Amino acid sequence: TVRSMFKLRWVVGKDKNGSEDWESERMQAYYKWMQAMKDRNIDVLLNPWYQETVTMGESAADTTYFWGDTFEKTVDNWGALMTKVFLKLRAKGFTNANGLFLFTEPAYPAKLEADPQLQEKYIVIAKNLHSHLKAAGIRQSVRIIGPNYPSQDTSLLDKCVTEAPECFDVLSSHRYGKLPEVGNLASDLMPDVVSGEYDFIKEHLKKFNAQGKQFWLDEYGVNTGPNNYGISDHGEDNEYFGIQYTAFYNCISNIGGITGACIWTIADQNWPESTGTNLGAGFYKGVLRHGFLPDVRKTLIPKTQYYGISLYMKYTGGRSGNTVYYSETENLGVTVSARQLADGNWTFIVTNLNVEDTLLKLNLEK
Repeated sequence: TVRSMFKLRWVVGKDKNGSEDWESERMQAYYKWMQAMKDRNIDVLLNPWYQETVTMGESAADTTYFWGDTFEKTVDNWGALMTKVFLKLRAKGFTNANGLFLFTEPAYPAKLEADPQLQEKYIVIAKNLHSHLKAAGIRQSVRIIGPNYPSQDTSLLDKCVTEAPECFDVLSSHRYGKLPEVGNLASDLMPDVVSGEYDFIKEHLKKFNAQGKQFWLDEYGVNTGPNNYGISDHGEDNEYFGIQYTAFYNCISNIGGITGACIWTIADQNWPESTGTNLGAGFYKGVLRHGFLPDVRKTLIPKTQYYGISLYMKYTGGRSGNTVYYSETENLGVTVSARQLADGNWTFIVTNLNVEDTLLKLNLEK
């Protein structure tokens, strides 16, 4: 499964005076890519840009083609147009387009300051899209994933569970560790912080499981610290960054009950129409350097964290048919998980969150 950015302006242009062109140059390119995914039996989940497209005014919108005289009308037009996107893709045989991320980090705290009603508006948008997909007869084959929101704030996640459970097939959250100053690997990965993250996830899993919902960490990774080490303007590959990235990956993916986890991102990449530098956010000259693989246009030599993550993936075998067992070693800053794979083999994963070596004895008796 892959996540795909999808901009409505590829179909209708940028303003109200546009018209629907489902064979535009951008859409032709998109169809070609969709066919490549279908040929490889890869499902595609569309990500229709940010919530500002619908809620924050015309200046922030990806396109104003669907803009109405009221918020409600705008939402209804948007829901109808997104539903039409899925119908058009199906008409071309792309049944592998079978889900939608309902925006990226909607109602983020900084955005809430500009519009305190963003969370309520998000629920309105979800209900409207759900209704349009249902009326078109394709709701059962189009998964809605949301709210795709930072896990440190659970308010919108709770709203989705309590106010619109029928609108979400997958509930999701984001979690990022933070790279500290060089020489201090503890930072966000200190045992008490990681324990708190586990507690949060376990608490919410109870609610989701009660409703038969899947729970994904649809974004996770490691941000840079004050020194931006690991993605500086020289882009050096730093072992501290690699160690922490791998440790964080292990911790997050070992939580029993999480149905899916998506790292952000696999390779450093140049975002379309992006040329700026913002090292705190991971960008240098338009290239997002959050990957554990480099910008492949410049080098094919992997970063340090690639080796730890690929080794982990090799011996965990995905989640299909696996049983995950998790335990936390109190006061030692060590997490232990075991997986019984579909073929009957076992994998044990030990993650040391401490700066120093830790002596640990495992009892493998049943």
